[in-house]
Amino acid sequence: MGVKARVGDVFLIPLDSQQSAVGQVIREHNGELFCGIFDVLVSESSAVTDELNPSSLVLCANTLDAKLWHGDWPLVGNRRNNLGAFPTPIYKVDTLSKTVIVSFEDKRVRAASKDDAARLRYRTVVAPVRLEMATKAYFTRDAWDPKYEELLAGHYLETGMRRRFPRLPF
Repeated sequence: MGVKARVGDVFLIPLDSQQSAVGQVIREHNGELFCGIFDVLVSESSAVTDELNPSSLVLCANTLDAKLWHGDWPLVGNRRNNLGAFPTPIYKVDTLSKTVIVSFEDKRVRAASKDDAARLRYRTVVAPVRLEMATKAYFTRDAWDPKYEELLAGHYLETGMRRRFPRLPF
């Protein structure tokens, strides 16, 4: 039986035989995980620090649980006390008549302004292996591929922040 991922789970992405990157399941909805990878490297699971906050987030993506389920990304704990610091991811969705803003939990919020539509991205889900490859590239274990740019945390932190969309109910 595999490992069922839960919100708050802290996991490791092995980079080589000596170091791992630290990630966390920040949100979950209908089996889809929103995971963050932090600018934290550890040499063993007991070395996970308290640096799991938005300011240390370097990569993030909507993904699935395959690498967690099969144990490729070992779980090293569960922290829920930091989750409130992370903004809710929001996306744009085109309907027949307009573009709307939706939250990670698929809550339709409102019609998107032209500025919103230009700034927000469509919702995508990446394979866990792609997030792992981007993580290895970020920490210089592999070559950086421009397709990893969309996984950099800066866009999420900018567009997901409540202060950027103060009238959104999440």
